[in-house]
Amino acid sequence: MPLHQPCALHALQHLGDGGSFQETIEVIPPDRTHATVDLGGGLSTEFILIGDARYSKSGDAPWTKLPSANATPSTDTSGMTPAKTIEEFRQYASNARLLGPEDLDGVPTIAYQLNINHTITVKGRTTHISGLEKIWVAVSDGLPRREDTDQTMEFDGRSIVSKDTVLLYDYGADIMIEAPLP
Repeated sequence: MPLHQPCALHALQHLGDGGSFQETIEVIPPDRTHATVDLGGGLSTEFILIGDARYSKSGDAPWTKLPSANATPSTDTSGMTPAKTIEEFRQYASNARLLGPEDLDGVPTIAYQLNINHTITVKGRTTHISGLEKIWVAVSDGLPRREDTDQTMEFDGRSIVSKDTVLLYDYGADIMIEAPLP
C-alpha cells in the first residue's frame, strides 16, 4: 500500500497537569483534512482544510471560513499521513532501537523505540520538544499503526509534560472531505 493514501487517526493526549484532549483526524492526501478535537467538558472544535481554504467551528456554532494566514501547526494537520510520520521520525529521531515483534489488537507488528528532540518556530514562537517514542509498524504492509510518546514541550519559559497515544487506521478508506461553506 502506498504511504500517500487516505487514512484516519485517533489521538489521545494526557497533559502533566491532569488535563487531556482527544482528536480524530481524517486525511486525504495531498491537501484535505478533517479534524475534530474534544477538549472535554462539552467543549469541542472542528477544522476542515482543503488546499489553502480553512474552515472552523466550535461546539454548535456555525462554520466560519478562516484566512489562510491562520494556518498554524495546531490547525494545519495536512501533513498527518504515514509518509509524513516516517519523514518526521527520520528527521527528529535518534537512538532508534528495535524492540521486536508485538501483537497489537490482533495485528502482527514490529515495535521500535526512539528518542525525539527538535525545535520548531512558528510566528516567532519557539518550542523545544524532547522525549521518548514507541512506534508499532504492521508486518503486512509496513504502515505505522500506533505511536506512544512521553514528551516535554518547552516554550515561553514554561514546560509541559504530555503522554500521547496515536492510533492510525482506515488506510485506503473511502473518506469524503468537503467544504462546509460555499
